[in-house]
Amino acid sequence: MILHSIKKETIYIAIKELNQEGYPIFTLCKFAGIATSSYYKWLNKTINLKRVYRLMKTSNLHAVIRKKKKKDLAISNNPTVKPLFHSDRGFQYTHKAFKAKLDKQEPVQSMSRVPRCIDNGPMEGFWGIIKSEMYYLNKFHTFEELKLAIDNYIKFYNEKSDVSIIA
Repeated sequence: MILHSIKKETIYIAIKELNQEGYPIFTLCKFAGIATSSYYKWLNKTINLKRVYRLMKTSNLHAVIRKKKKKDLAISNNPTVKPLFHSDRGFQYTHKAFKAKLDKQEPVQSMSRVPRCIDNGPMEGFWGIIKSEMYYLNKFHTFEELKLAIDNYIKFYNEKSDVSIIA
């Protein structure tokens, strides 16, 4: 088959472009003789910064990789609030930067065993309800659309749903 002489990268690009024109990925991958899983792996590839850094170090290349600092708007917009932080994992408490942020904000901390997040159970249940009743039924194109839909659903849940009547 002629496709074996073409680089896989070229085949993946062709599949992506033909899929945008309406052809099904499964059929295109089958025709090209590649697994759909390898196509999706190529499609969702990310750069492993640790691997790049290690390769640069072994090649005696020097560079600094910096992460862009994000402002924590929740904390800056609500400086007097004492939030509840719950985790069923202990590694957050041992990460220096995360621990410093926790110490600065002085939240109420809650930790339970994996997978026994009793404190977090009601919130997990609520997010499960939001996902099944609102999120999975819609398609959101921007963060603002999603945020507005969540805000509207929370208002509905608190004021008009059968749950708020029972509570």
